[in-house]
Amino acid sequence: MSANTKLLSADNVKKLYTEGGDKYECKHFGCRNKETANAKHKKCGKCGNVKYCSRECQIADWPRHKRTCREWRKRILEDKNSTTNENDGFKRIFNFSTKYSPLCCSIAQHLFPIKTSRKGTIAMIYLQDLPEDCKFPRMEIESVGRADIKDIPGDFGTQCLQSVNRERKLVQDRGNDPNDVICALLSHPKTTSFIVLPFVLHGDTDPFKGTPTAAKTVINQFFDCEVDRIVRTINSLARGESKDLKSAKKCPAGPK
Repeated sequence: MSANTKLLSADNVKKLYTEGGDKYECKHFGCRNKETANAKHKKCGKCGNVKYCSRECQIADWPRHKRTCREWRKRILEDKNSTTNENDGFKRIFNFSTKYSPLCCSIAQHLFPIKTSRKGTIAMIYLQDLPEDCKFPRMEIESVGRADIKDIPGDFGTQCLQSVNRERKLVQDRGNDPNDVICALLSHPKTTSFIVLPFVLHGDTDPFKGTPTAAKTVINQFFDCEVDRIVRTINSLARGESKDLKSAKKCPAGPK
């Protein structure tokens, strides 16, 4: 385990990467089949950004996925045609989000532990550059916070609202609680690039239910401390530190 108590333990990291959020679930809402070391899911052949357990699930999910699929393909094409694709922009954020998705999901979950507080809100994750001698994507988290989507200006706010409403509607249409959805906005202010990541957390419970008012402040402080530990953990990994955590992050996909 990591000796640094300000970071998550290797066991915590491994658990998030094998069980956290919906990382290893088939992306067709309502399926929830888990990917395992012996039953690998297949990526969308167009964008490569989502996985499905079967061709049937991929076809059924296409009405939901087609819009985001086009957006991903457009950005990937723009990035390939860019002469600075190793130094800034979408490709770096995409790579960061792929590497640390379960940890970013945990940040969002701790920022919005009460399900009813998730409507109209989003987790903000601001990224900054690391030195050139660090490994790609050379990014770490500068700060995190909570935001009301209506207060986010420009394209950020428009795309956040569209993404959040789209995911909430799809979850609701399948008979689930739309407040299972948490979205995170990963933003790199230096290049004005950003990605909206939706997470669906089925079966999430309200940690404050039945809790005396006086205790809620303490619980909030605990969640804020956990967010700080997760951010420190991501940044330690991004800098190439904490080899035990790096090993835990590379555990086989899904529970066997």
